[in-house]
Amino acid sequence: MLYPIATLQGEHYFYDQVGPANIDGPADPSNEFYKEAVSKIDYVNVANWLTNEAGKDFTFIHPEVLDEKCSIANGKLHLENKINKEDFKVIIVPSCKTISVSNLQKIADFTDREERSFYYRLPFKSVESGKDEQITSLVRSIFPKGESEAGTIKTNNKGGKACFHTFSRGTKSS
Repeated sequence: MLYPIATLQGEHYFYDQVGPANIDGPADPSNEFYKEAVSKIDYVNVANWLTNEAGKDFTFIHPEVLDEKCSIANGKLHLENKINKEDFKVIIVPSCKTISVSNLQKIADFTDREERSFYYRLPFKSVESGKDEQITSLVRSIFPKGESEAGTIKTNNKGGKACFHTFSRGTKSS
């Protein structure tokens, strides 16, 4: 599972009373902005569902590790580093508004090569300035109709599969 650090950083506001987490005081759960932002940060819920409901083992992959230590080989995403070597058949991208172009390109390539990717909120912002359109284009290459395709398995002409699931706080994956 991709660790959604870019989205976590992008959804937090410092020195401001309306953000979901504040450096100068506790978050205010009664604040509507807080409720909305937190409801879209679901990577812990997805991790709990994978472990407790689906009975699956998984690894969080930091975006830098995906770029620098992961390659696509023999139909799998291969992680190669000194401490850990793993092969993955599935990559899960939890609710994510912001992602790097390089990460999303690798995920699109993985999906294109007859493998599966799952999404919980489709990204639309780039970590890199001025590259939001590239993110939108890559997402549309996987899901031409965007989030309206929730719950359907998309198969490309090479047999690659991708599915966009909705997954909300306190509920099971749909």
